[in-house]
Formats: sequence, structure tokens, C-alpha cells
Amino acid sequence: MSYYLHVVPGRVRVKIPVIKGDEKRAQEVENLLKGLRGIDSVSAYSLTGSVVVNYNRDVLDSEVILKVLTQQGYFDESKIVTNDQYIKDAVSKAGQSIGKVLFGLAIEKVFEGSGLSFLTALI
Repeated sequence: MSYYLHVVPGRVRVKIPVIKGDEKRAQEVENLLKGLRGIDSVSAYSLTGSVVVNYNRDVLDSEVILKVLTQQGYFDESKIVTNDQYIKDAVSKAGQSIGKVLFGLAIEKVFEGSGLSFLTALI
């Protein structure tokens, strides 16, 4: 179970695996963060497990938000996947899928002809 974190001043986006597919927990996270002074808006999406928090930088910072999530058991900083790792994993999965499709097309092409075509392809 890994967590994705993206922070820009005034905005935090974090993927929290335990809320994915769990509307009740997503709502709990929303309510928890909405109670913090300086929060402008919170949107927790159970479909993706993602939480987007917009906050007033003069009142609050991202470290406080992450600390609250950690204290309540919604976030584990030791399991953060960096943006680079997140992209690398996504590209790797896409590459595997494309590879399977290309392999399937090649096999289909091989079997398209007669048995002799198959033997020729093997040789």
C-alpha cells in the first residue's frame, strides 16, 4: 500500500489507499480536514482514493495537514511514492500492456497463414 503526495503552495493532493472504494472513510477524511482552521475546501474521492485540499497559506501549511492525516491513521509518510516513481510505474504498466498487444498481433499474424507459414516464422 503506497501513498502519492503532490504539494504546491495552497494545495495538497494525496492518494490515501484506505479511502479508495470506501465512501464512508472518504467522508470522514473530508470532515476531519474541514475542521482545520485555514482550510478553503476539501474534496475526497472514494473512486480514486484521492483527496484534494485547498488551504490559506497564511494560516496553515501542508505539514500540518499531513500531520493530522498521519495522527488519524490515514497517511503513512514512510510509504510515499514520489512523482517520478508514480510516473515510472504508470509508464511501465502502459509498456507492458502495449507489449502484450504487439505480441498478440505478431502471434495472430503468424497463425494467419498455413502451417508452413508458422514453421517459417519459427525458423
